[in-house]
Amino acid sequence: MKKYLVCLTVFFLSYQLFSQCDNTEEYLNPIPGGVDINDGEEHQIASGIAAGEYVVISGLNASDHYRFTSNRTNIPNADYITIRDASNNNVLASKTTPLELDPINVTSIEIHINLSAGCGTDTEFHDLTIQNLTNATCNMPGAPGGITYKSDTRIDFYWSAPALSTPTGYDWRIVLAGGDVDTNIIGSGSTTAPTTNASTGEILSASTSYWIYVRSTCSGGQESSWFKFPPTYITNALEPPDNDFCEGAVNIVQELNKASVGDATAIPGDLSGGAGTNVDAETCNTKTGNARDDIWYKFIAQTDDIHIYLDPTFDGVLTLYSGDCNALSYIACSDDASTVLADEEIFFSTSNPEFTIGDTYYIRVYYLGTTTPVNPTFNLKLWSNVAVDDDDEDGYADNPNVDCDDGNPAINPGATEVA
Repeated sequence: MKKYLVCLTVFFLSYQLFSQCDNTEEYLNPIPGGVDINDGEEHQIASGIAAGEYVVISGLNASDHYRFTSNRTNIPNADYITIRDASNNNVLASKTTPLELDPINVTSIEIHINLSAGCGTDTEFHDLTIQNLTNATCNMPGAPGGITYKSDTRIDFYWSAPALSTPTGYDWRIVLAGGDVDTNIIGSGSTTAPTTNASTGEILSASTSYWIYVRSTCSGGQESSWFKFPPTYITNALEPPDNDFCEGAVNIVQELNKASVGDATAIPGDLSGGAGTNVDAETCNTKTGNARDDIWYKFIAQTDDIHIYLDPTFDGVLTLYSGDCNALSYIACSDDASTVLADEEIFFSTSNPEFTIGDTYYIRVYYLGTTTPVNPTFNLKLWSNVAVDDDDEDGYADNPNVDCDDGNPAINPGATEVA
């Protein structure tokens, strides 16, 4: 029994010593210029530090509560952190990220980063952060955030509340890209918590680059630092098209008696003015886009056999719906996951029917990514190779559910209604 106790004692002592890593390669100048590590915000330091390195951090408040995290890209909560007193190298704490010390009890520390308690090393980039939790009383808002509408004159945007503090509201400002948040203000406003979205209103200029800033406002007149949205947003060159939303879908006619896609007539389209959407993007072939720049079409099914063909200059997504704009039902989508500029096609045949002749269906086209490309043009084709009669040659089939008078070209579903 004594032998077992001795062995266990030696094992735990060895593990404890082994897990308190003491790297020898120092990462110099770890704190970026202008960063106050005691302001209560979470700050990334020692950008690109590798496992097997350490940094020295001074200027800490000995009585304050601090949190440290370290992660390799796409591998969260895996790094092993050892904190040592920089004055005597004594270990203050060590564990897998995150690590907290409350209070920290010293003003200068060494932070050692490793892959595990075994003190493993690598040459990869790791993200190391520090946050003074004692002073985290009015923190910045942050990600995830983004935009839900962007036209030639307006941007609607949203942000996330801070994880620690509880703001009473938020201030926002939009400035010309490269401008100062306090002096180059194009638009500004405030919201009351818990609202975390706002709109610039119709005050912006077309084809212009802007930066968006948001800050928290808290009780006692506290204000956080400004959080800058990472992207530069460029307003659209064109105003929103009529078919920017489903409700304005442009009517197109299914072509009949076409032998192949080469015989079908191209309908030109352009996403340049696409500003917003009220239908979330589908997951299509394992990918989910943004769909903010989508534009819409509608057609009456004239046959069971229908081809919908998209030829884009961008990574396009093609989607088909039934129903109406208040209650759309998803039918199918097309997005080649392996080819960026692939043509997309949705096809249903007589042997695999999906359409009800005479019913209206909706087509949506959008860019898979989040920022509409510079030249977002496309050709859309809607056709069938089924032989059908169209005696009056008005483009609509001789079918009572489609064209109730196939002897008069002035009477068809697309004709102007006469009172």
